[in-house]
Amino acid sequence: LARRRRGPAAAGFTDDGFPLGLVFLLKVLEQETAFDGLQWFQSVGAHYKKETADVAARSPSKRPPLQVASTAGNLATRLFDSIRGAAGAAAEGSAASPAEEENRQLLLERIRNYSAEYEQLGNTLAGMRMFFAETEA
Repeated sequence: LARRRRGPAAAGFTDDGFPLGLVFLLKVLEQETAFDGLQWFQSVGAHYKKETADVAARSPSKRPPLQVASTAGNLATRLFDSIRGAAGAAAEGSAASPAEEENRQLLLERIRNYSAEYEQLGNTLAGMRMFFAETEA
């Protein structure tokens, strides 16, 4: 878990309870090899890399169409569709609006934060596994 402070200094902390309990259960139930076979942290890392690439590559002209949860016969829906169509045609060749760019940056920051949390969890889990490692006599 990471916590940001205002300014250049950032503090990081971890809660060892979950990784310690997980490693204990894996050791007692002799499931360490099965857990390693899942390659969970690698798949989470790959997922966040893909998410980052998808958000970074998103452009205003490649936006998915907005979804409206109303019936097609509704007057308000038809009006909204006509306005959206006119606005979409006007913005088709233009650059991203400041709000869209800010949203994209916020999404990228959130993905980076989640990725960093999982990396810290993986590091803490690796540290906890050292406590239960069998030593050769």
